[in-house]
This record gives sequence, structure tokens and C-alpha cells, in this order.
Amino acid sequence: MRHLRVVVAIARAGSIRRAAAALLVSQPALLGQLQRIEETVGGPVFVRSRTGVEPTELGRFLITEGGEVVDEFDRLIAATRTRAKRQRALGIGAMRDLDSATLFAAVTDLLPACETATWQLDSLRSGFDLLDAGELDIALLYRFPHGAPAPAAVHLSDVVAVEPAFVGLPADHALAGLTEVPLAALADASWVISAAEDDTGRLAGFHRACAGAGFTPRIRHYVGDCDMAIPLLRAPGAVAVMHPLCLPPDGVVIRPIVGSPHYRSITIAWREESTVDELVPELRLRLVENYHREVSLRPHYRSWWEANVGALSAHAPEGARATICAMGAARMVAAQPVT
Repeated sequence: MRHLRVVVAIARAGSIRRAAAALLVSQPALLGQLQRIEETVGGPVFVRSRTGVEPTELGRFLITEGGEVVDEFDRLIAATRTRAKRQRALGIGAMRDLDSATLFAAVTDLLPACETATWQLDSLRSGFDLLDAGELDIALLYRFPHGAPAPAAVHLSDVVAVEPAFVGLPADHALAGLTEVPLAALADASWVISAAEDDTGRLAGFHRACAGAGFTPRIRHYVGDCDMAIPLLRAPGAVAVMHPLCLPPDGVVIRPIVGSPHYRSITIAWREESTVDELVPELRLRLVENYHREVSLRPHYRSWWEANVGALSAHAPEGARATICAMGAARMVAAQPVT
């Protein structure tokens, strides 16, 4: 089979050089393989010229018959892998603070007879790697511009194309009364930001946004999430990069940044051959609707959304409580001033 793949690759590439590049081997190594193949079949398979290679009569026979064998073998392997995946638990993953509950509920509702296994993903790359390896079937991920790219086998569909970063301010901050805060007005602030650089492109994206506003940010605190950032806003001059779905406690306001220069996308990622492939449109619809319900519960985010994206497709019923990124307000009250 390996010999057939080499012959078919050379024929389809039309030259030793292009075939070597496609097969990720050197030209001398490929020529050595071709020589051994010709010794095995009992005659020359290709004739070389200045413009490339042409198959001999023997080569045309081998390529025609062998190409069909290679294609059929590839189809067999793909079908076998699909069958094997159906026999194992369907893998569902999500990065932290995303709507894993809605994704899991939707999958189990649409595939009630399917056994499932869930993963909390520590990073964007771990999600991509598990999908690429076939360990995960579907995942809910987020990525900032210039974050790690998806492998070729992984398909993506945005649930939220632009989720803007907001800024958290003490309620008595000079800019707290603005509807939107110009990023340049915070050039002298001491910043609190979630986590250091990671493969999502978070920190690099924030630095690019600040550079576009004409300054280099002074980041004083790297924290795990918005909940950890809140007490640090008691420090003089402190402001925080905040998730727009965070519910600020008394004493803190969350405001959009003019132009939304720092943002991420929330994305469904899946493998085409997975059982969930045909379900992705419905899964995406349910995730979008629940995200819109969550937005409707945050006046600061709802106003931004309606002004910049449009009408919400769903609203939370009266009396509903937030479920995504819902902080405990008591933490701000109990926190001691930072000195």
C-alpha cells in the first residue's frame, strides 16, 4: 500500500519535486523509493523529462489499478474510524465559563440513546488537539484574533462572532458615568486582566488594542477570572478587563470600550465525520438563544448589543437568574482594601 501511495502521488503531482513536497520527504529519498518500486514491479513506471514525469505503459496500468485500490482503502479506513467512534462515548468539551450546560443538554436531547463523556478544556489548543485526535466530537471554544488556528480536520461555526471585552471601574471613578469609555482615557491606569498570555490570543489582543489607542498598558495583576478581579479594583487607579456577562456587585460598574477594540469569538468546533455533524445547526441555534437570554439579563450588555449587533432573538423570562459568569456580589462586600 505504501508503494502504491508513492506511485499515485507522483502521478498526481506530475513531478518528483512536487510529489516529494506533498509526501514530506526529500527528492533523493523519493527517487530511492521509486527505484525500489520499479525493481519490485519489474520495469520503469515513469519517464522523466524537463517538464516533469510521464507514466510508461506499465506505469499507467499500475496507476489506474493502484489508484482505485488506494482510494478504496482510504474509504474503508474512514468508515472503520466512524464505526469505532459510534461505539465509544460521544465526547463533549467546553472551555471554562462558556455555556457547557446548554451544549450538553442539547446533545443529549437530540441523541438520547448516545452515551456521552464531558471534558472541561484548559486551553484552546487542548480542545483542538482532542478534536483532531478524535477524542472529542464537539467542543465550545473561544478565541481572540490571532489565537491558535484550528487543525484542517476541525470545522468551526461561530455562536458569537464578536463578544467585546468591557472595562470594570470603581463606581466613583471619573469615567464611571460614561456610556462607553475611550480606551485612550485609561492610558495611565493600573490594569487587572484575566490570566497571562495563552493560546487564545487574549493578552496579545489586549496589547494590540492598547497600541491602537496610543499606549502600552501597565498590567499590575493577572487573575483567573472576573470574580478575582473585583476586589483588586479597590486599589488606587485600578481598572479591569471584564467579561460583558459579569454581574458587577455594588461599588463597581462595567462599561463598554469605545469601538470594542478587544474582543473574542465563541465557536462550536467539531469533526465532520462525527455523529453530531448534522446536528450542528440546531446546536448552534440553541446556544445562540440561550446566550441572548443571558444578555437580556445584563442592562449594560443588552444596551451595547442592541446598539451594535441588533435585536436579541430570545429574552429571559421574568424572574430568571443568570447562569453564565454569575459572580457572587458578597465577595466585593467582604473583600478587604488592597494596600
